[in-house]
Amino acid sequence: MSRFLPKHQTQAVHLISLLFLVFIFTTTALAQIRTDPCEAYIELLRNTPPSDQKAGSVLFFAKYISDAVDPIHENTQIHITNTHPMSDVDVDLYFVDGNTGSVDNARLTLGPSHTGSFLASDLDPGVVGYIVAVANFTGVPIRFNHLVGDAYIHEIDGQVATLPAMAVSRIPRDDVRLTSEVSADLIFDGREYERLPQTVAVSSFNSQTTHDSTLVTFVPTPNLGVTINESSTITALIYDDTARVRSTSFITRAYRRTPLLSLRISEDLNNFVKAGRTGWIKLMTTAERPLLGAIFTRGPQFKGAMNFRHISLLPSYTITVPVI
Repeated sequence: MSRFLPKHQTQAVHLISLLFLVFIFTTTALAQIRTDPCEAYIELLRNTPPSDQKAGSVLFFAKYISDAVDPIHENTQIHITNTHPMSDVDVDLYFVDGNTGSVDNARLTLGPSHTGSFLASDLDPGVVGYIVAVANFTGVPIRFNHLVGDAYIHEIDGQVATLPAMAVSRIPRDDVRLTSEVSADLIFDGREYERLPQTVAVSSFNSQTTHDSTLVTFVPTPNLGVTINESSTITALIYDDTARVRSTSFITRAYRRTPLLSLRISEDLNNFVKAGRTGWIKLMTTAERPLLGAIFTRGPQFKGAMNFRHISLLPSYTITVPVI
């Protein structure tokens, strides 16, 4: 029997060998991308923004509101879901009062594939502000990138909206290190947690001759264990649909609701973005602080809300949380 294969069989063997080597190389490379903490991988993570279309270890809800006297006509239903099929988790909830910056807290325990719901009027009635939800174990923040959430908002003036929570992932597998016996630091630097946005955008708004739109902006407090009500300057660039631009700025503290028509530009906003036309807005903090929020709109045909889009990320920001 000949020890040599015909030419066409030899080519087939070489092709199969080449495909096998490519498979091995690709599998090894993918494994390294998933697990190797190389600088290229870290840099990729540093440029991954938070999103309302994924799960995370920290959730930011841009708005909650309720009327302590008439919760039937003004209230917020908050939903938080644990998407992990096998593990349970504790979720610490921090309710930040938009007027004073004071913080109230509660804890929610979610089993595997379990969803929890509550009304703002039951836990923090008569307050408007934002909520931060942090995955933890016995009070210590942990890596648990399996939380998603939504806020169903019904206001007394008829505004109705569904707003998903903005999710931030924790990157390393270890838990957050304690800074003291009673506190821990959440470091949003692309190495511990994903970075937070510094420049955001309202992708589109309709002319205010027919619609009523309101910006909701908040600069997350650096400490969820104490009351902080520092001011921040927000710069806004308002564009019409021909790329003309006008600039303005305003001050926000813990939280601010700003009707678009209250923004002071060099001409009347309804003259700048006329009836039947649209515009968009870029917002940024002038200091090294993050910016989050949403726009709420009511009109003759359309109403609802959407979170800001993230354009650039802050290099690093720290939020201290109490260990309860």
